[in-house]
Amino acid sequence: MRDPGRYSALLADAFLERGLDDALALHAELRRRDRSFGLASRAVELAVPVRDIGAELLRVDRDIGELGLGAAFRGALGRWGMVPRYEIPGATWRVLRDEPFLAIGNHVNGLEVAMFSALFTRRDVYHLAGSFVGSVGPHISRLILPLHSTGEQTPPHGARDRLFHSIGSLVWPVRAGGGALRENYATLQRAADLIACDGAGVQVFPAGTVSRGAAWLPGAGHLVKQILRRQEESRPVSLVLFTYGVSDVHLLASALFRRRPLLRAAARMRIATWLGAPYVYASPPLPLASLGITARTPAAEVTASLFRKWSELDAAARHAIPRWPVAWRWFREGARR
Repeated sequence: MRDPGRYSALLADAFLERGLDDALALHAELRRRDRSFGLASRAVELAVPVRDIGAELLRVDRDIGELGLGAAFRGALGRWGMVPRYEIPGATWRVLRDEPFLAIGNHVNGLEVAMFSALFTRRDVYHLAGSFVGSVGPHISRLILPLHSTGEQTPPHGARDRLFHSIGSLVWPVRAGGGALRENYATLQRAADLIACDGAGVQVFPAGTVSRGAAWLPGAGHLVKQILRRQEESRPVSLVLFTYGVSDVHLLASALFRRRPLLRAAARMRIATWLGAPYVYASPPLPLASLGITARTPAAEVTASLFRKWSELDAAARHAIPRWPVAWRWFREGARR
């Protein structure tokens, strides 16, 4: 390969400037034009089905435009062979159905986005996310409240986190300086307006990264304070905490990896004997006004309080949804197919 770094930069630029569709077209052209790149990309495809994942993202974007957010992701979960377990209180369902809310949860590998989005029939649910996510397609872009990377994320640890970090650094480069911070703050203000003034729902991952053990950033605290400043003129806003019991193994076991039968079979065995099905576990709705937050409360302190509440929920979920061996069920169902 003449220059792998240059090819990676070309693909990242195509994605950010023209969208995922053009980036996949350029990827196919480079495979045809450069034999060494073709061999390298095929080696990567043995482990990660880049083109299959890209095609699925494009389909989800189209489906969002035609069917709406929830129906698009319910269809995607069905195609991927994922049947999450949902443990959500009735009062929380009512809030998610048609009331203003702020949803906060852990960021694992991207599957949790589908599991969360599949909950809805309403069309006013938005995601605070990295600015690069909007490049997937125009319909996803409409639902994204973009945030720039300012280099605040926890440094990656381990091969898995370093891989995600290296990919992220290409498609979500750090923007240093006050300009990025001001734009991020304006995005948080827009999110607060959507929730408190328009009655919408907004979802955020406070860690801003899928690295394990990453610290939560103060942006979540800033957002809560912005919502409370608008609270007197709006409907009451609820905080809903989510914890997602999903892992990279669930991704490997999905139909996204159907062309890697050995890898997928090993992942399914791991799920059957230990992990169990992916799950979504949510808190009862918490009125933001009841959190004891004032204009003087530092944003970092608010975020730390949110993290403590989320940690309690996560511990409760692990107790309520224990892992147990279910290999016999996996083999029995496999024999019927």
